Amino acid sequence: YVTYAMALVDAPDWLMAAYREGRCRGLRELYELRRAGEESGPQAESWVQARRAITRSDVADLKSAITAQRDRRSAVRPGATSEEVVRSAGVRPAPQGPALRVLGCVEGQWVVVCLDRVPEAEAHAFVRAQDAAAWRVVPIGVIASIRLVSE
Repeated sequence: YVTYAMALVDAPDWLMAAYREGRCRGLRELYELRRAGEESGPQAESWVQARRAITRSDVADLKSAITAQRDRRSAVRPGATSEEVVRSAGVRPAPQGPALRVLGCVEGQWVVVCLDRVPEAEAHAFVRAQDAAAWRVVPIGVIASIRLVSE
């Protein structure tokens, strides 16, 4: 009970508005909504604002939707192209314009960072020297001084 009540201490305005307006009175529901807001950000806020009344089952549905969306974002198969990664994250691709490249510095050498495929190792990226043809896999943490350049 105390944990649920603590959800109202310094709660976001959108959550307090739902409580004050009587759209959501259950402490458990308020607690779960606060957690959903922390996880999904504006998605939970807009969901709450669109509801006239919020029940426990409504909150469970919201949590399921957030979990499904998170799982879709993280379910990228090894070797996926950058387009597949972007699509799985629910991000719209940028409008077509001049070609862009991402450069990074690895061990003092500028390299091109591959955006067309994902290595199997988590938190790694394909890179190649600007004048080389072969790609190699490096931990993302060793890539320094990222630059975006147009071709």
